[in-house]
Amino acid sequence: MTRLASVTVKGSLLTGLALTIWGLWGLSWPGALPWTGFEALASFIIFLVSTSLTIYFARRKWHIHPLFAGAALALLLAMAVGAIWPVIVCIWFGIASAILGRTVISRLLVSNQDIDWITCMLAGAGIYGTVTGLIVHFPVSYPGLYGIALALPILLWWPVSVDLYQYCRRVMVRLKLAARNDTSWIEVSIAAIALIHFVVALMPEVMYDALATHLFVSTQLAFRHQWGFDHTLYVWALTPMLGDWIFSICYLLGGESGARLANVGFIFILAWLTKKLVLWSGGTDRGARGSILIFLTMPLTYTESSSLFIDSIWAAYILTGTLWFLRRPYKNNEDASSIVIASLMLVFASATKIGTVSYLPVLSLIVLYRTRVLLTRTSILYACMGVAVFVLTGCVPYLTAWLITDNPVFPFFNGIFKSSFYPSVNFDNLLYKSGLTWDLPFRVVFASEKYLEATVGAAGFQWLILLFPCLIFLVFFKHYRGLVLLAIGLLSVGVVFQAQSYLRYIFPATVILISMIGVALSHVTLYFQLRNWFITAVFATIFLNLIFFNSGIWCYRDFPLKVLLSETNRNQYIGKRLPIRRAVEFVNYMNPAQTPVAFFAQPFGAGLNADALYPNWYNYRFQKAINEAMDPASIVKVLSNYDATYVLLDKNWGTLEKRKAIEDGTIKIADFGVVSVHSIRNEYRFVEELLKNPDLLNQEGWNFMPGATHDTLTGSVKVTVNSPVYQVVSVKGGRSYRNTVTARCAEIHAPGRVQINWLNVKSQFISTDIRVFDCENDWTAYEQYVEAPVNAASGVVFATADTNYPIAIKMVSLR
Repeated sequence: MTRLASVTVKGSLLTGLALTIWGLWGLSWPGALPWTGFEALASFIIFLVSTSLTIYFARRKWHIHPLFAGAALALLLAMAVGAIWPVIVCIWFGIASAILGRTVISRLLVSNQDIDWITCMLAGAGIYGTVTGLIVHFPVSYPGLYGIALALPILLWWPVSVDLYQYCRRVMVRLKLAARNDTSWIEVSIAAIALIHFVVALMPEVMYDALATHLFVSTQLAFRHQWGFDHTLYVWALTPMLGDWIFSICYLLGGESGARLANVGFIFILAWLTKKLVLWSGGTDRGARGSILIFLTMPLTYTESSSLFIDSIWAAYILTGTLWFLRRPYKNNEDASSIVIASLMLVFASATKIGTVSYLPVLSLIVLYRTRVLLTRTSILYACMGVAVFVLTGCVPYLTAWLITDNPVFPFFNGIFKSSFYPSVNFDNLLYKSGLTWDLPFRVVFASEKYLEATVGAAGFQWLILLFPCLIFLVFFKHYRGLVLLAIGLLSVGVVFQAQSYLRYIFPATVILISMIGVALSHVTLYFQLRNWFITAVFATIFLNLIFFNSGIWCYRDFPLKVLLSETNRNQYIGKRLPIRRAVEFVNYMNPAQTPVAFFAQPFGAGLNADALYPNWYNYRFQKAINEAMDPASIVKVLSNYDATYVLLDKNWGTLEKRKAIEDGTIKIADFGVVSVHSIRNEYRFVEELLKNPDLLNQEGWNFMPGATHDTLTGSVKVTVNSPVYQVVSVKGGRSYRNTVTARCAEIHAPGRVQINWLNVKSQFISTDIRVFDCENDWTAYEQYVEAPVNAASGVVFATADTNYPIAIKMVSLR
């Protein structure tokens, strides 16, 4: 390397470190640290140091590879906290997916000997998720069904299962041999950091997106065994949801921890893909491990692993597709099967997140590159197969949305598609519109709140300290493939940030750029004059990333390891940190009819055994109706129109006037800190009369059985049990009603009835609700609160006695 190159790289390193120090100097200490206090930071450091020492001791004492030691420690921790079954479920899902993916790929392709098991696993997981997305239209999603689905590949394709077992044995042997050699601190650090991601996944979910959407979908499947795809209740109900279906499989079999561990599993797959990208670019194994360590310590990675975001699954498919697209232009003699695999991965990426469209222009450039290599007969054939797979599979959620709403990406870009189910505007988040600026690397680190719901450091300090020195090094080194990774990463960031400057949307690009850093680290060790400089820079990056590890999230900043020790601690933590989850559990108990529940609080409906009514952009019509309702009666009328009986009210929600109106129209029945559970007051609830001519002044609307008579002077009827008067009205299944009868004795004291029979859509009898009363000499009202069966379509309301002795009735009401 020339002196100019060395000086330029060193100057870039010094500039990055100086900017970092300057940015840190301007912070308010210790308030800038993303921890609730010194105790939380100390707990984090103690856990990290103790696990590192344990793994290192296992390596030195028993020659156990650090990754094996870390995995064993994870299993021991899972058993200690009673979470071993969710771990087994995730491993089971991974094995079944790998076998299924390998089998399907072998049917599609002539040659698949170079296809790794991780790619097969991702293919199988995508197939499982796609099939789940189809069957959830029907009420068949029970744990047993998914258990059988995961068992079948292992049993049906036993030779493939044996191949996987033998591959795992070979890996174990290689790692065992490697453990006998000198293992660097990098492997120990990777295993220790991976343990942090693992342990946090065992903690209860408390993040916004998961509780409002991703975990909500999983719990709806668990309770109702299907997903309603009701875009009028949840505007995102028709969006691509492959990631949610994958989470749901693990949730149905392994509970909340199963879904969260599956998410972390995809984070570990991304770490593996980082290594693959570095090695593809000509980097060394040591440089790949360095990039993995930077990736795992990046606060943005912890943001993705600590909650049920779908970005880990989405990024895994984007990066695998990218890797397989990159393989083809550089191998003239291999078959073009990589095009099909790459297309399949992008199919699953597009079925996971609409944001895939932001990466397609960059990936298209890869396909167009060296067109001569691709324009062969075999390549064209496989390209057509790839397009067919993309169209037939990847477009399913978009076609469904188009058929239902006239907008294939509903509710996005509705200013273009003009669906009647959403305002004709292009949905945009104005909070994250910073765009591309010349000082972007500094801003994403020290002004992270402009790019994520975060504090300082959320993007990771590698962008200031390492990105430009590695870029300059690769330019002087003329490392072509490393620069290709750089171009893909930067172009992807540019395309995404032109629309929305949001860090989670560039998560795949960050992995690619970190891989580029790994390529540079692989070769910088060849130059003694730069080696120590880069080692210092890497140490500084990892140290700062760990200090600001929590900066990308607002939960777990107390690093609450004690919640893992017992179910009591877990419940206490949820009750203190997020009492709305306790309120949801209480509503489930109080609401066996599963009538919709209104959330005048954060839209955290995960775990709700009913539909949720959110007065926000999720349900803009309900939001509009609530905004226009200014008094208790009108608010209750809106709730009644949506068949809601129960309300969750946060003390900080909305305006004081609106909260007061909701409180006046409801009765508080339980309190969970800032969130309370209310039911609608009867005086506001049962106001709409459903019967025609309820006061019986004439016979209109009523059916008289033989023997029943009408007294026009008193406006009453005389009835017996065999000679009743009745009227049929339409009802809504699951809704509550008040049935009232005003009666008196006709000749002698005799019993009467308040009665309604429930019928289904075919007018077939379902059940009846009856209250027997003894009549008085004076007109007396008798009422009964009833609940229509879920499958009820109409009700037969009676004016009748309980015996053959007649009684007089002058009013029958159903409200």
